[in-house]
Amino acid sequence: MKGIIFRLFWIVLSCLAVSGEVGAQTPPKAPFIRKDVCPLECCTLGNWTTRVPLQTYKTEGSFNARAFLLKSGEEFTASKGDLQTVQFGFLPVMRPVEKQRQKFNPGDILYILSYQAYDYYLWLRGRTLASQLFWDPSGADRNGVLYKQEPVMVWWVQVKNAQGQTAWLPLRLLFNGEFVEVVEDIDHMNDCG
Repeated sequence: MKGIIFRLFWIVLSCLAVSGEVGAQTPPKAPFIRKDVCPLECCTLGNWTTRVPLQTYKTEGSFNARAFLLKSGEEFTASKGDLQTVQFGFLPVMRPVEKQRQKFNPGDILYILSYQAYDYYLWLRGRTLASQLFWDPSGADRNGVLYKQEPVMVWWVQVKNAQGQTAWLPLRLLFNGEFVEVVEDIDHMNDCG
């Protein structure tokens, strides 16, 4: 009887150790939201003009209820924005890496949470880290880290049209190899002047 209890004890202890190691590598829950941000380089809120028709929505983060259509050439005001990452980027560490005073070990998994100008927010074992790009966007092994998956980010911008109607405009962000760009065609959102 003591032998069975002893074996059960070691099985339970082993399972707890394994589950702790696996749990340490899990990403945070999606979506990851950064409130009140303008994530692009030289990003400015204020008066924008759309070059193509863009649909707005009544509720931030939801495509269920349409609000109004911004027509091509229409001017509108962007007042604030929240960046939502709905799918995380994925960076497995293949060999020891030290970047920007951070040490990463083989087996670590870095999740790309968000982007701000030239900085990335990464997740590792429950901690958020800020870092500049040190991995190769082509997926090649560079500095011991592989780029396996691009993050999917939507920047929900609160807008007001000339009629005074307020709604949310979803803007898709894409990584172009060096920095993030907005897919939709809008004038006056970047002012590097």
